[in-house]
Amino acid sequence: MTILSNFWPRPLNTSLFPAIDTVYQTESDVRVLVREHHPVQKSKGEIILVHGLEGSCDSGYMRSFAHYGATAGWCVHRTNIRTCGPTENWCKTLYHAGLTTDIKFLVRSLAKQGRGPIFIIGYSLGGNQVLNAAAELSVESPGMLAGVCAVSTPIQLALCAKKIEEPANYVYMSRFLTSMKKRLRRRAAAMPGLFTLDGLDDVRTIYDIDDKVTAPNFGFGTADNYYRTQSSAQFLDRITVPVLLLAAEDDPIVPIACFHHAGVKSSNVQFVQLPHGGHVSFLAKGEQRFWLDHFLLDWASKQ
Repeated sequence: MTILSNFWPRPLNTSLFPAIDTVYQTESDVRVLVREHHPVQKSKGEIILVHGLEGSCDSGYMRSFAHYGATAGWCVHRTNIRTCGPTENWCKTLYHAGLTTDIKFLVRSLAKQGRGPIFIIGYSLGGNQVLNAAAELSVESPGMLAGVCAVSTPIQLALCAKKIEEPANYVYMSRFLTSMKKRLRRRAAAMPGLFTLDGLDDVRTIYDIDDKVTAPNFGFGTADNYYRTQSSAQFLDRITVPVLLLAAEDDPIVPIACFHHAGVKSSNVQFVQLPHGGHVSFLAKGEQRFWLDHFLLDWASKQ
């Protein structure tokens, strides 16, 4: 289902819901690109989408949600995590699973414009980012968010890094590593002296790349410390708005054991565990082929 979902054609009627590109200067040397879609009728609110590892605003699940979200009356914002999509050389940093700066900036920008209610939906790695952001906003800017949802999210990063190393998941490991290595080589060529490629040819796992590249670049030191400090499971009980966690037992990347954590039992957390759904897939038979989009919209409408 995970693979099928990646290739299944996704709707996005840009003639009815044209994309409005907005560039946000989230830090002095960081710009991010967000594609915004407005409904035909008066908006019910704002939904911010954050994609997963090596994805972009054009990832399939982002496109179909934007279509159905705008159809249902929501204003949908398809974000690009910094350096993703067409923004690869827009800043001198990388991104990581706990990065919240850009998400919080976008939420505050929309709130300052008087737009709302504001929801954030994160997929996979993006889900970890939005949960961390929601925990921080609950303290720093209470009342700004209406709710947050995380789909197929590695809320315990170390468990997921280990899971993807299993032989059965070679296709996923290979895909991510190939993309990440190519990105690093392009960035090293575009910004000489900023990124080192030492040892990159010897990297064989996601853990290796986090240990040699991600963690050192963000001051975490090691992958183990990066995973320990940035996993969102430990922050769930700090979020003061409704939280939806959605996971599948047959997810090849995020083991269901991730959700055997006390934070998942917090009173504001709704955890939905399904036997099938793969990783950010949840396809269904019948008219609602993209069941995930409709389920998330129904949840947001009830908050």
